[in-house]
Amino acid sequence: MIYPDNMVEYEYCGEKKIFIRRFKGDITMDVVIDSWKSMKDSGLFTSGIKGVMSNYMGPIKIEYSEMDRLLEFYKENATFLSNVSLMKVIEVPAVAMLFMFKRQNPEFHMEIFSAELKALLWFEKCNIPSARCSKIFSRKGGDSTMNFCYNCSKLDE
Repeated sequence: MIYPDNMVEYEYCGEKKIFIRRFKGDITMDVVIDSWKSMKDSGLFTSGIKGVMSNYMGPIKIEYSEMDRLLEFYKENATFLSNVSLMKVIEVPAVAMLFMFKRQNPEFHMEIFSAELKALLWFEKCNIPSARCSKIFSRKGGDSTMNFCYNCSKLDE
């Protein structure tokens, strides 16, 4: 089921109990927080969902100094947000900001991905709250890949 919005498209995957948010256009902190508030106001925080995937498809217009606003919202809603898996799909330039946020706020089970499929596979196979590592290893031919837990080698199968 897809719920369109001006800046965010919402989709609920009932089988996996995952809510997907696809951001388009200029992505500002107001847009991100308003999307969380919209989900909360619609009762999704009490609906038994197990994961929320956020796909940032548009240009990100967020400065790291604004991340405090997001952290404040997360803390105000920690009862819900600390009990679900948060998957972030994002283009490379903005990844560093999310990694810093993740590292500074380990109480929220968050992983960062470059594609929705990788996020879904992680949720299905590797969603281990205690395995919050990030390691990079090289494949044959010199390509490198990123793993998030011991079981993540399954993601390439």
